[in-house]
Amino acid sequence: FTLFGARRFKKRSAEERCRLRVSYGGKSIELEGLFDSGNLLREPISARPCIVVSTSTLGELLPKTLLRAIAEKRTEELSREEASRIRVVFMKTASGEKMSYAFRMDKIELDVGRGMSEVDAFLAFSEVAIRAHGASALVPTELAIMR
Repeated sequence: FTLFGARRFKKRSAEERCRLRVSYGGKSIELEGLFDSGNLLREPISARPCIVVSTSTLGELLPKTLLRAIAEKRTEELSREEASRIRVVFMKTASGEKMSYAFRMDKIELDVGRGMSEVDAFLAFSEVAIRAHGASALVPTELAIMR
């Protein structure tokens, strides 16, 4: 019975993890994701789900001017194309509510063990480094179900 329970737990925890490939401007990075049933964050205009990542995680991928504008919450410095990809989102966390930005990447792909497939989502930026169980992204559970 214990052996069966351990195998079931191992399988269940493996299903809670995923790999993400995020692409922008001809470059891509891969991230380790953790499915989070509490992540109900949505981009307010299209109602697309948001994957929460720390800004520092995307340092190699996004232009420094974009990262600085997001960190300082000053989007007037951005190009028209970059500004059209940004949305304001309001996050509710255990520590309260706060305003943040979500960004539409060129492509986001998700792999839960069956190969990469594209998902329709935004990346929402958090100043807090996300390092839950080695993951660097909190992925809404609905994105696993939609696949």
